[in-house]
Amino acid sequence: YATGDDDVEYAADRTSLWGSKQRLSGTGGNLAGKIKEGFGRVTGDDQLADEGAADQLVGAVKDTAGKAAQAAGQAIHDLNR
Repeated sequence: YATGDDDVEYAADRTSLWGSKQRLSGTGGNLAGKIKEGFGRVTGDDQLADEGAADQLVGAVKDTAGKAAQAAGQAIHDLNR
């Protein structure tokens, strides 16, 4: 049954907002990691290239967590209707 509860709507909105922030952070980290990895490879700095690859991994994980949170927020919102 749809409750229309404002507290549930607030929780859904907060979850979705957190997901958006994580996706933005993940995308930025992924991009910075690609740049760092590329620069490391061009200059022959293997440590910098490895750090860039690790940054990309962290960015991908944050993006995935953000997608999941956005989906959960939408599901909560839909169930509350």
